[in-house]
Amino acid sequence: MAAVELDPVFVKALKLLHSKAKDSGAQLKAMLDDAIAQRKGLKVPAHSSDGGKASPGRSKSDEDSKKREAEKRSADKSTKDSSESDSKKLKIDSKSRSKEEKDARDKEKERAKREKEERDAHKQREKAEKERKEKELASKQEAEVTMVSDDEEPAARMDAGDFALEMGIACVVCRQFDVSSGNQLVECQECHSLYHQV
Repeated sequence: MAAVELDPVFVKALKLLHSKAKDSGAQLKAMLDDAIAQRKGLKVPAHSSDGGKASPGRSKSDEDSKKREAEKRSADKSTKDSSESDSKKLKIDSKSRSKEEKDARDKEKERAKREKEERDAHKQREKAEKERKEKELASKQEAEVTMVSDDEEPAARMDAGDFALEMGIACVVCRQFDVSSGNQLVECQECHSLYHQV
């Protein structure tokens, strides 16, 4: 196999990364700062050849980097605190919003329930009124039939069913004009004869 040469800076950084020495983190940070400074075209601080230990000028940049880190941490902490308070506000807002939505849904359900009850009560009243009118009509028709039959002579008397059929107020099938709530007389649209529903 062919040997691949790696960048010596990369190899050194990798060794520092895996090193258990106490100052390996600081040395790795210094290497990163140097690389950033080289890319930006800034002056690269000189390193002494005493085994990677920094010169006094180097310790000043370390102090600067430590100050920057401390400032960055405090800024991150304040950002974190503000984001936590924002998230708390959002949670409170979402809770109040969800409560308002739930209240609105409950009110809508109540309103729909009341409307349904009102419609049902109205239908019941209409049905009761219709049945009452039909009973009145039936009793009135019976009374008229009875009055007519009492006025006529016995020979000229008609059967009540025949009379109702001639008047067009009885079912043409069963020849009766009895009505009940589920069995009303219904008029045919074509021949206009009356038929029971059932």
